[in-house]
Amino acid sequence: MTDSDGDGVAADPAAATAATLAVQPGFPIGAKTNGTRTATTPTYAVAAGDVVLAFVASDAPAGNAGFSVANRSVTGGTLAWTRVGSIANTRNGAVAVYRGTPSAALTGVTTTVTETGGNQAYISVVAIAGASQTLGAVTAGGGSGTAASLTVNATAAGSWILAVGEDWYSTTRRTLAATTTPTLVDERSDPALNDYWVERATTAAAGSFRIGTSAPSTADWNMIAVEVLPATATSTPTPPPPAPTGVKAGFPVATETNGTRTATTPTYALAASDVVLAFVASDAPAGNAGFSVANRSVTGGTLAWTRVGSIANTRNGAVAVYRGTPSAALTGVTTTVTETGGNQAYISVVAIAGASQTLGAVTAGGGSGTAASLTVNATAAGSWILAVGEDWYSTTRRTLAATTTPTLVDERSDPALNDYWVERATTAAAGSFRIGTSAPSTADWNMIAVEVLPATATSTPTPPPPAPVAAQPSINPAAGTYASSVTATITCPTAGTVPYRTTDGSAPTTSSPQSATATFSATGTLNAICSGTGYSPSTVASAAYTITTSTGGTGGTPTGTPMTTAHRTSGVAPLAVFFDAVNTSASGTAAPFAWSSGVYQPSDLEGTQYSWSFGDPGSGTWNATGASKDQATGYTAAHVYETPGTYTVSLSQADTTGTVRTYVQTITVTAFAGTTYYVAASGNDSAAGTSEATPLRTVARAMSVALATSGPVRVLFRRGDTFPVSAAYAITKPGPGIIGAYGSGNRPIFTVAELGDVNVFSPRGTGADWRIMDLDMRGPSLSTGTGPVGPDVSHQGVNLLVLRLRASNWYVGIGWGDWTPIYATPHDGMFVVDSESPGNGGYGMYLGGRRIALLGNVVSDPVQTHVCRVWQAHKGVISNNALLRPGGQRHALKLHGPVVNDGRPETRWVSISDNFFQASGTSQWTVSMGSPSSALSESSPVSHVVFERNRFGGSASLVADIESEASHVMVRNNVFDDTAASAVSVLWAQRNTGVPAPDDVRIYNNTVYDGTAGSGSGLLQTNSSVTNLRVRNNLYGAATLSSVSLIQGAGGAGWAADHNLATSSPGFANAAGGDFSLGSGSPAVDAGAALRDAGLDYQLSARPRGAGYDLGAYESR
Repeated sequence: MTDSDGDGVAADPAAATAATLAVQPGFPIGAKTNGTRTATTPTYAVAAGDVVLAFVASDAPAGNAGFSVANRSVTGGTLAWTRVGSIANTRNGAVAVYRGTPSAALTGVTTTVTETGGNQAYISVVAIAGASQTLGAVTAGGGSGTAASLTVNATAAGSWILAVGEDWYSTTRRTLAATTTPTLVDERSDPALNDYWVERATTAAAGSFRIGTSAPSTADWNMIAVEVLPATATSTPTPPPPAPTGVKAGFPVATETNGTRTATTPTYALAASDVVLAFVASDAPAGNAGFSVANRSVTGGTLAWTRVGSIANTRNGAVAVYRGTPSAALTGVTTTVTETGGNQAYISVVAIAGASQTLGAVTAGGGSGTAASLTVNATAAGSWILAVGEDWYSTTRRTLAATTTPTLVDERSDPALNDYWVERATTAAAGSFRIGTSAPSTADWNMIAVEVLPATATSTPTPPPPAPVAAQPSINPAAGTYASSVTATITCPTAGTVPYRTTDGSAPTTSSPQSATATFSATGTLNAICSGTGYSPSTVASAAYTITTSTGGTGGTPTGTPMTTAHRTSGVAPLAVFFDAVNTSASGTAAPFAWSSGVYQPSDLEGTQYSWSFGDPGSGTWNATGASKDQATGYTAAHVYETPGTYTVSLSQADTTGTVRTYVQTITVTAFAGTTYYVAASGNDSAAGTSEATPLRTVARAMSVALATSGPVRVLFRRGDTFPVSAAYAITKPGPGIIGAYGSGNRPIFTVAELGDVNVFSPRGTGADWRIMDLDMRGPSLSTGTGPVGPDVSHQGVNLLVLRLRASNWYVGIGWGDWTPIYATPHDGMFVVDSESPGNGGYGMYLGGRRIALLGNVVSDPVQTHVCRVWQAHKGVISNNALLRPGGQRHALKLHGPVVNDGRPETRWVSISDNFFQASGTSQWTVSMGSPSSALSESSPVSHVVFERNRFGGSASLVADIESEASHVMVRNNVFDDTAASAVSVLWAQRNTGVPAPDDVRIYNNTVYDGTAGSGSGLLQTNSSVTNLRVRNNLYGAATLSSVSLIQGAGGAGWAADHNLATSSPGFANAAGGDFSLGSGSPAVDAGAALRDAGLDYQLSARPRGAGYDLGAYESR
């Protein structure tokens, strides 16, 4: 099999009598615009025999779309366009395919799509050589709540199925799935939440052929597919330039880990003649990195690794390329990179067939404040340039740019803000060749590129061995009859494979939803398979569940007892809503607010499991952790509704008696209706500013007219532009108000002058219900008193949403304070969501108030002090954040409260879940909860905290991961992945005698791993100042136990410690790779006490699954 088109997909042997289909060099060529309804391609050229297809799309409402495709310029003849099949627009948005017929060889062609009914326009043109002039099957369709896919009745083997798709509700990049390996031809997103893409795959035979995506699994989509047939063998299509035959099937095999400094690939196989390259990367500081690449296992010979060129690490982070030389055809290979100097490790191995054993040019470099790219002095035409890159400060996915059309081989991000990727492109000639990215345009990057030359025509590469079959998945709990809804968990035993499942009784395929869980509130059947890179799908596992008491409604709308947990039930999108299931009555200044949730109040609040579904499945996943935004746990929760509509929120409450109660509440979100002002760097302050065609020019003018306008108002700044800021804006105008962005591209940049001790945008007092979003705000210095956003200390802020804001070069990245005028009326309804605060001078975030929510933020590397300091949280949520590497000896999260009896509400009822906390090399405590110090002037009580499913990355300087004196706290299902030589995971003791001694603390089902445990290591250090401290079902794994003291000290009255295990053989699935789930032989399986207040595990799966509860955060599969 050969890869004649250079895309990594081998041509099918069934098509051996037909000409080879090939995308002509330089294609696809496309464009996407927002707000103009037209999009025009760059200039291109076509041959007379090419089949030319234009894939077009828009965001028009369902059933309300039209397209017109025409040329703006053509040199050398004509190119006439006709539509192929119908317009697919049964769902919101629309897609279509047009064919252009060239009258001769043409140059200087630009083609424009004009759409009616929407705002966005998308076009991607592909010219195909070696194709029949007669098209085959055409199929169109649409759907909602599923992955996008179509079944085409293909008319021939060896034909191409090309499809264009559109998702109305999500910009998440597509994961492709097809009957044969698909190729992503083009993909573009817009800020209005749409995603457009073109994909293709090759048929093996005539008949039913499925093409589409496997994720996102809840798209709202339209799609149309067309079959392009190969020409007869006598036709003479224009061949593409020669290239290496292709990336072998099953490659790349890649892994990225965080905190372990090693990453190991899944198993793969090689032929003796393959050119094997390992692209490796880490997040080491500039100039401080090393790599070691070696095999963990090889069957059938040896695979020796040598580095190609130098390590590229002039900027923070590092990348390198290693070549592996196989001694023979090999199977069962796994390869590990070990890095020094950082925490994250990344490896992506690619095996290339049809390549010369001699490599060509190698080039390395780095830069800051630019897009990542290199110029390579290529030695031949038709060679491949492959490059690995690393961006220290951004997880934004790359937009590729190269001398010829590039291909993204692999891309992975980690919660510590790094992005790693591998790309390739084919040279048209020897000489200067540029490869890299066009966005993000302000990266901090390292990159190295290597040239792979094609072999001579007589070379005959050996095909890879057939892919092994993945092991059948296990499903827990087992099939049976249940009295309430049940969540089943699917586990794939084969490393590197993932589950695909159906719940409608049909047989699953790799086009089915990819998910490890399924919830049944009514009777149903779960069918699942496992599949992954290098593996054929497993046999089907099945479990039928009979639900005798339904806790949900039908038709997708949950039912239950009405509740009143939302702090507001209607408003303008994006609408931030705080949910509170804890009833309170006014009780002095420490708890002055009365609240009635309509939810049953159990005697054990912290032990009760609260599971929220916000009714917003299209809200996507958190950038920091990858978890669904539509789900949450805890007695306090929060959500941002970005799309207008009516939503039904459901709450499942499972108390410690085993009783489950279900509640519902409706949230109504409306579209913005008011005055909008547009601002562009090329605008005019004398203009009206109320349309994109007549924008204002300056921040000052825009804010002046906006704040003087009656009614709701928006101020939108054009993406890609930069705006100087020389004044601060006290916003006392009532909302709803929005300060945000329009257009496409990077967030607008604000360069702020030194303004003194103020915030640039400061909604306060009567200025409630404002949203400040989608901005890149850059401060004057790391020591400035100026901040980007927030109320001042003397005026209450109410219902402020900070969304997708990037704040850099400040002393405090994002935050606000308070003072005596508002002690009794604290800031209320304050949200910071999906925002970034990297490398600021003092604090990454510094904030507090009542009903605060920190969701999905990435905050890292403050120079002096805490990553995130929460000085007050009278009811709060801190969830799905990455809080990374504090300055000095400070903390990733510091949670305290006001000084006792100073007139401010205390810090109480806080849900802290699903965060990633990373210590720095100088940290002593990663998380601190309680008084800032032992001084009576800083006596700051903290109580009623649920701390669950958080993950810790340690360091050698640590004394403890958690230090606390808080009361009424549940610490359950956390994972401590430490490198500390002499630390405990938890230190709980009274620190300040001015606050009540700690009482009622539970430390349940946590997992600790310490590969370098030394003297003083252990799970817990405490003393008799702590009453009713219970430590149960915890698992501590260490390479050696000789220096480990699992529990140091004992609590006072009510002390209990049982069913805890320290072992050097914990049976973790892959501790070195950060996987602490339990194997079947683990001593922790079924060894725990039955704890109803720990009834769900780290993955929100129900306990127990076997004869008893397991120890640690994971319940075994």
